[in-house]
Amino acid sequence: MLACALAATTARADDLDQMAAGAAASARGDHAAAAQLYLDAYAHSLDPATLVLIGNEYLRAGRPADAARFYCRYPGGDDAAYVQAQLATLGGCAAPAARTARSHTLLPVALAALGAASVTGGLIEHHRAALASQVIEDHPAGMPWPDESSTSSAPASGTSASATCCSASAPPRS
Repeated sequence: MLACALAATTARADDLDQMAAGAAASARGDHAAAAQLYLDAYAHSLDPATLVLIGNEYLRAGRPADAARFYCRYPGGDDAAYVQAQLATLGGCAAPAARTARSHTLLPVALAALGAASVTGGLIEHHRAALASQVIEDHPAGMPWPDESSTSSAPASGTSASATCCSASAPPRS
């Protein structure tokens, strides 16, 4: 319990350090660096007020599209009126880009290919398991199993030792 409290305190201290570094970068006019430092702090704290700071820094850095993106993520609160005013000057929240829509059209194709590969792999493994099961069923009771190291040298390329052993010792099915 104490370890969790210490970890949380350390995380908060790191977030405060990031926020202070972001404010210092903003004061020296390095708004892109300030935005990145605020982003790092937001990744740990998820404090919605940080979204406004990130938007402000992107706006000062001359990146209005990025500013609008972060203003649009603001869920509301003390800065809601300010965020709405900023979004009004920036043109509001933009719709997702056209390339996002295109990438969603490829998703079903990719999922179908993955599904087909999974089914094929499953069928292959089912067939291998059925063959191994048949070898075990057909092996005479009381007869010892051959020692793999003494029955053959290295298996042929592309086959396992158990496949070589089982295919060589399997009696024909009746």
